[in-house]
Amino acid sequence: MKSQNLITKMLPLILLLILAGCQNAEDLHSDCDHSAAEDGTHAGEAEIQKEGQNHDALGFLDEHGCEDDHGDEAEGEHDHSAEIEGDVHEEQQIQLSEYGQKLAGIKIEKLTEIHFGRSIEIPGEIGFNEDSLAHLTPRYPGVVKEVKAQVGQFVKKGDLLVTIESNESLSLYQVLAPLSGHIISKHVIPGEFKGEDENMFVIANLNSVWVNCVIYPNQREMVENGQTIVIKEVGTDNAIEGIISYISPVYDRDTRSAYVRAVLNNVGELWRPGMFVKARLECSRTEKVLGLHREAVQFLGDETVVFVPDGQDSFRVQEVIVGTSNDHYTELISGLRPGADYVTEGAFELKAKLVTSTLDAHAGHGH
Repeated sequence: MKSQNLITKMLPLILLLILAGCQNAEDLHSDCDHSAAEDGTHAGEAEIQKEGQNHDALGFLDEHGCEDDHGDEAEGEHDHSAEIEGDVHEEQQIQLSEYGQKLAGIKIEKLTEIHFGRSIEIPGEIGFNEDSLAHLTPRYPGVVKEVKAQVGQFVKKGDLLVTIESNESLSLYQVLAPLSGHIISKHVIPGEFKGEDENMFVIANLNSVWVNCVIYPNQREMVENGQTIVIKEVGTDNAIEGIISYISPVYDRDTRSAYVRAVLNNVGELWRPGMFVKARLECSRTEKVLGLHREAVQFLGDETVVFVPDGQDSFRVQEVIVGTSNDHYTELISGLRPGADYVTEGAFELKAKLVTSTLDAHAGHGH
């Protein structure tokens, strides 16, 4: 009976503990579900992030043309650029509006025959006119008593240069300047003995000088006496014309070359002996040849070309074979027919546009 009363008293407490235990179990179950949900959320986010990374990786590959869709698209762009470049290289054609042609100074003429004069350029050097060069020696051997002139001095014909005491008569005699000119050499001082074969002075009249040029056997037939020769000082724009007056009849044994000489007027003494020059000779030809304006001839790689009209506002590259040139024309061997139209002025501008177009095609290829 006592036990029964005790159980009756403890029943509310037992019920309370049971209720508390169930609540804890529900909380625990809720916590577990919440943790699982959180774990699921994190797992989902991780999966999404992983998929995003994979997507980014694919996007990176696509940018580099390594996957299907984008790779095909990049490949298509590559082929298009290649086609542009191919068109430029194979067609070698340029479109240029009428206004653009005016800006470029395009001028078109017909190919005609001309009397073609070939020019050659040969090296040379200014020298003394030896017909106006005096070497002074004593008339009689003797002792030099007085010297009146120095190197570099300009003397006039008849000026006193030196006084000598004759070794035979012991009398004094004077040596006078035989011509007007500059003293370029002096080998005499007072008190020394001078023999009659010893130079005392060299005097040069520089109102005229010689130009001595070198030619080789393959050039000999182009040169003749009386021919005009244009002399230009190396490194400057100074130029003068002369007439060939001498052609050496023999070749130098060492250089296998011969000398060509012209006399130059040098009143202002602009041309000084020892000066290096280039000489140009115009060699006439009696027969007519097809002649291209020199400005028309351009070089593209290893090809020699001209530009010819090819429809309205269009120009085409035409390869040609050329021969010799002079100051104005280049001899045409083959590539154009007589009477054909070709660009005589502005060809360089067309070439520049063609090269630029080719570079643009390469830029597209790289893109």
